[in-house]
Parts: sequence; C-alpha cells; structure tokens
Amino acid sequence: MIRPTPWYLVMPLCLGLTACNEARTPAEVSTAPTKSAAALMPASEPTFESIPPSSELMAQLRAKLRDPVDTAEEQQAIQEVEAELGTFTYARPDTLVAVDPTVEAPMGASFIEDSEWATARVQALYGADVSVSCLSRPCIQYGDFDGDGRRDLVVQVAEDVNDKSGIAFLLADQTHALLGAGRASPLGDDLIWMDKWSVVPRSSGNGSAVVLSTASQAARAELSLAPGPGGSRTVNTAWSCTASSQVPVMTGPNTPGGLVTRSGVFDTTGAYEAWKAFDANATTSQWISESWTSNPVWIGYEWSNGPRQITRYSLQFINGGLASRAPRDFQLQGWNGGAWVTLDSRTNEINWASNEVRHYNVTSPGSYGKYRLYVTEDNDSRAVIVAVSLGHITLSGANCDGSGGPLP
Repeated sequence: MIRPTPWYLVMPLCLGLTACNEARTPAEVSTAPTKSAAALMPASEPTFESIPPSSELMAQLRAKLRDPVDTAEEQQAIQEVEAELGTFTYARPDTLVAVDPTVEAPMGASFIEDSEWATARVQALYGADVSVSCLSRPCIQYGDFDGDGRRDLVVQVAEDVNDKSGIAFLLADQTHALLGAGRASPLGDDLIWMDKWSVVPRSSGNGSAVVLSTASQAARAELSLAPGPGGSRTVNTAWSCTASSQVPVMTGPNTPGGLVTRSGVFDTTGAYEAWKAFDANATTSQWISESWTSNPVWIGYEWSNGPRQITRYSLQFINGGLASRAPRDFQLQGWNGGAWVTLDSRTNEINWASNEVRHYNVTSPGSYGKYRLYVTEDNDSRAVIVAVSLGHITLSGANCDGSGGPLP
C-alpha cells in the first residue's frame, strides 16, 4: 500500500547515489496534479547533486516500495508520479557566481558542487586526462587571484596519463591557469612534492596568491593580472624558501665552529673520525663507527650559538665495496637537555650504491641545539653492528612556514 507521503521512498535513492544538494529546475510543472500524485511529491522541492533520468528513478522507486503495486489506483498514482518527474530537467550552471572573496563558503550550493563544477571545467579546458584530485588537504580553496574583487577558485588536479600533480586556477571571469600537471614551470611539471598549500595575499597587496610548501621548502604562485589569448593567464612562480645546510664545512671536530660528536670510531689514527662526515670531501673521506658492537652507534653535531630547526637531512655512503656498512635502521634525534627526542625514523634502508646520496624530510621538526643520527642496524646480516660508515651528512633547515614571501 502506498503511504500518504512516501517521498522517503525517493530520498534513499538520492542519498544512496550522492548528497542531495543541487537545485533542480522545473522545465514544466503540472498546474493541477491529482490528489494521489500530489501526495507522492514533497511539500517543498528537494535539491539534488545529480538526478538520474526519470525512468531510472522510477525503476529504483518501484524496487524499493514496501508493498507491491497490485491495484489500479496504486498503478495510476505511480504513473502520475512518473509523469510529474518527467517535467523536471537539470542544467548545471556554466559560470561561477560572483561573491564576496572574503567569505569562506561555497560558490554553489555546496563544496561538492563546486568540486563537480571544477571537474567539468578543468576537463573542458585541459582534456579528459586532467582530473580533480586530492593529494593533500585542502582539495579546493578560494581567493581573488586577479584583484577584481570577485572570488575565484583554485583546485588540486592530476594529469592521469603520467600521474603528475598540479593545481588549476578557475576565475570568475572565465579565465584560467594551470600549474604543474605535466606543464613545465620553475617548480617543475609535477607538484607531487607538495605537503600543503594555502591562499595568501599577493605581494602587491592586490588580490591573492598561492603558497605551496613542505617543511623544508616553499614556492609562491601568482597569476598575471591580464589574461592572454583564449582566456589563459600566466602563472608567475618561484622558490621563495629553501632549506640550507646548518652545519659549516668542518676542518676538525670543533672547527670552524660547533662540535661533532660520536659514539665511537673504527680506529684511533684519526683517519675515520666523525668530523670527516661533515668536511668538504664528500666522496673521499668518511666516518667509520666502532665495530662489532651490540649497541646502537651514533654521530651528531652541536651548535654553540643556539638551537636550529632541521627539516631535511641527507646521508651519503661512499664505500661501495663494503655495502654492509651502510645504515639500515636509524633515527634522527634532537636534544635540548634531558631526553633525546626522535624526530624521524627510517627502517630497511637497503641496496646502497657507492657515492649514493639519500634525502629525507624530517617527520616532526623542532628546534634543538644538538642532533644525532642514531643507527640501530647496519646492512650486515650478522646480529651485531659490524660497522657503519658515512661519507657525508647534511642537516638542513629553513623557516618555511607557509608564508612563502614575495616573488623575487
């Protein structure tokens, strides 16, 4: 039996497909629906993010009816609902709505609607192989990128063929720009390195820019204020914050400054002392730890003029003939007094080649006066650490806090 107000039968269909939040527009509405049909319609029009054809919607509705349609009256009521649904069509808007750029709210009925609009727009502009992605949060942001007082949209995208990440600017005046996603730029053609991104004021103070960043580097992107042919705008980009080495080139354990420390050394001749992992000879000199020990081995550096924030470090292994001496499991630790704090952990670092350099981003950077590489396993299969050797170590850092600074 059909209930007096069974629109709940239709709503699960909508909810089962996607969120219901895009307005439908009546192309033609019956002015005098029968009582049975009116009883089947909602008191106020629902909103839909996508609407299937009326025939599909009715097929799903029939399948979800609690009672079979087994009387002429019920069959007539169903047919009237189907006729009523057939009078509605849905048209997606093809322009953005000009709104206050300072308001953090969707341009359409929802953020999902904005994302769907962006997907259609991106593929129309750049081809079906470019799609909206969400490699890092947020996926979509808003700003006035051309300084016209209207709110524009920027969204993460990916070029699917080569799996290259990027961002697309979609402006209220229908102009656009693409950064990355296979397009060459000073930042490269792939923004896969990006950990986070944010909308910030332009360096001129007129409109908005985007800063893309990791803990150790940041880049800024600003659009040209005048569009070019076809409505495409130029993206001006540059690295504005990059990590640099925080340890000077050492000529001894405490010269020219700071202090290199270690748990031990392979012999007492000085040929493999720890400071040689920080000297200028990255491929000819090295630190070799104490040997045949069941304890972890470590090498570190301490500043004499205050703490540093290290956001990235690198290790270079130079002894290809004895690859078993390369570090396998290790931690980067920081110390300001008291207990050592683990900032980054790596395991199963195997298959080192001679002179190979491996770079690591620090997972939990902080400001510490002393750092050490704490190695708990080498690449030798024996139970103890036979020896660990490293040709060069860098400890790099910068205050890449997301501001990005002005373009040069």
